[in-house]
Amino acid sequence: MPHPPHWLALHLPLADGQATWLGTWALQFTPKVVWLDDAWLLDVASTLRLWGGLGPLAQQMQQRLAQHVPGTLQWALGPTARAALARWRVGQWWAVGQGLPAAPSLLTLPLHTLTAARPHQAVLARLGVHTWGQLRRLPRDGVARRWGAELLQGLDQALGRVPESHAWLMPPAVFDQTLAWPHHLETAEQLLQPTNQLLAALHGWLVLRQRAALGLRWCWQHDPRRNVPQSGGFELRTAQPTQHPAHWQRLTAEQQARQTLPAPVV
Repeated sequence: MPHPPHWLALHLPLADGQATWLGTWALQFTPKVVWLDDAWLLDVASTLRLWGGLGPLAQQMQQRLAQHVPGTLQWALGPTARAALARWRVGQWWAVGQGLPAAPSLLTLPLHTLTAARPHQAVLARLGVHTWGQLRRLPRDGVARRWGAELLQGLDQALGRVPESHAWLMPPAVFDQTLAWPHHLETAEQLLQPTNQLLAALHGWLVLRQRAALGLRWCWQHDPRRNVPQSGGFELRTAQPTQHPAHWQRLTAEQQARQTLPAPVV
């Protein structure tokens, strides 16, 4: 099994519809980012040395995130993507400043944390199979006949016995991202948090593609029940191409302060 763990499952309390930008933001730390079932997973094996290890990487991620979004980013660690996801599901978190945790053996993880086992969990529980280790001890031929090869493959991939395959997040050629907000935004000042989150995603996209931006276009949608224009927005330009989000944050905040919203933004 690979050691040390180099897969991170990211956890940040977000409302529904806000998870997409987090994956794009994470691209500045590694080009290998994937959405797996219900979490963003990062393979940092190829970039860990550049950041000086997991501890410094975690500090950098938290510091950069804090510039855009309130809250503490948490990680679940694993030697494989499915192992990190399982620890994410069971709440085996690691936070900045804690030091690397002495994680329990993967074989002690409950069976419901393994995606491939979920369709068969009730039957396996009646047989007394509740953990990864108990599943692994069953006769492989019998497991394959009764529940299919996918169950064994999922377990083997999670344990690192066979390679995983992933459809990596591929940033588009043009950055164009939408953020759904869980409640109406009544003032221009309230637009700052969602625009900051989108700027964080833009930064990840620019870093990965080794580019800088000369202009941005902001657009928002008004409450359709009001008798006002459907949308609003503005454009920003800068004389020199820039990658750093702080510059765009300042320009965006200055322009937003001049805006008067005719209706709440949705």
